Amino acid sequence: MRRAIALDPSSPWPRLDLARLLRDAGEDQQADQLLDSLIRTHPEVLDVRVAQAYALADDQRWLEVLRILEDLPVSARDRSVRTLQQRAWIHYQVERARLARLAGDFELAYTALHAADDASRGAVEYAALLAGGWAELGDPAR
Repeated sequence: MRRAIALDPSSPWPRLDLARLLRDAGEDQQADQLLDSLIRTHPEVLDVRVAQAYALADDQRWLEVLRILEDLPVSARDRSVRTLQQRAWIHYQVERARLARLAGDFELAYTALHAADDASRGAVEYAALLAGGWAELGDPAR
């Protein structure tokens, strides 16, 4: 990975791969620095921002993922970016519902979970996440 980075220092993809390996090894700060340094030097490169969004998604930092992706021009959002954006939005809504429930705002919790449920379009990959959210709200039958 380091050789690939040395051969093409402006490419975010080998950096993302190495950041994932570092994060798996518990080196979160080093993982973050790999992409942060590229963002500082190449903030205008869309692939750099997309790679950063993937890295943040790996760390389940959904609101940050959404902020990055929503700043991208719509024309620059290919299918994989739109899929990541949908995934981040659903996870973020479930997190909002959890926080609203903890704060006692059940109306907001239900609204956020309904939004996540609708956005999932019944995709199996979100079933466990949504079921957990509904169960936390006392509606395990969903």
